Amino acid sequence: MTSTKTRHEFLLESDLSAQLNALAQDPSTTKTDIIVQAIKVFLERGTESEFAQLTAKRFDTLARDLDGVRSDLETALHEFERVRSDVTIILESLTLFIRFSIMLNAKVPQPDADTQAIGQERFLKFADQVGRRVARLKASSRSKDETGKA
Repeated sequence: MTSTKTRHEFLLESDLSAQLNALAQDPSTTKTDIIVQAIKVFLERGTESEFAQLTAKRFDTLARDLDGVRSDLETALHEFERVRSDVTIILESLTLFIRFSIMLNAKVPQPDADTQAIGQERFLKFADQVGRRVARLKASSRSKDETGKA
């Protein structure tokens, strides 16, 4: 059986040649075996360079991070839409309340002291009621936040 080997001649830099000579000091190893093994390893690696592999890993990490950010933004956008809807309802209610109040109080003669006192008392009750509702909403909001975090 004859082997089909092709002879190659090439030049090595002196430091690389010295390293090859040092590896070939082992009697069970030849320079040809070392070079053949090095070429096989190089060719098995394929055309993809180490830089390309590291870059691909980094891009994969960045893509996963961007997916997380996109998910967070979608959640924030959903929350923003809910808050915007709530604010729209509140503004619409306030607008209707103001219109209704203006219609009720249109062409009212100058109030006397008793009427002003009644109006002041009603306003204080209204302000107190609004304060209680705002406090209740804040407490409810805090409890939702705490259960959401737990």
